[in-house]
Amino acid sequence: MTLSSAAWLDLIRRIELVDVRLVALSARREGTDLQEGASQALGTVRLGVRSRLRGRTREGFKVAVDLQAEMARGDNRATREGRVGKVSARYEVVYAVPGGADVPVAVLRDFARRNSVFNVWPYWRELLHSLSGKMSLGEVLVPLYRFEWSPPGQRRSKELRGRER
Repeated sequence: MTLSSAAWLDLIRRIELVDVRLVALSARREGTDLQEGASQALGTVRLGVRSRLRGRTREGFKVAVDLQAEMARGDNRATREGRVGKVSARYEVVYAVPGGADVPVAVLRDFARRNSVFNVWPYWRELLHSLSGKMSLGEVLVPLYRFEWSPPGQRRSKELRGRER
């Protein structure tokens, strides 16, 4: 299904970001190769992102954005055996659309999938950077978010190379 440009433009002209809330967080260290209190440079960080429309009212809608980071040393590609840490977070993004009862659900879903991650990403970057340092995993430097198109039903993920400290 192709979404019309007119419907998108109509939404963009009216939409307002109301709130970004962290509603769930999980962080854990894994593996036995970590010395307590010793921060070591990470090799690979695998990031996962998923966003979806969670609810709608006459004047707006909510989007859930789930993010995950699996961290590993060296070239382990964050496999279960080489993983040293995992952080998962869920954000709720609230948008207002004055007079938005006429916006098609398909447009809201597409907006949720494409744009809500941009609104959450700065908070996720800071959270992951801070938590990884506090977990003595080395500080994760997450790059700016770039939307990568993927066909419906396919999971998007990114792999990042850690920076040596």
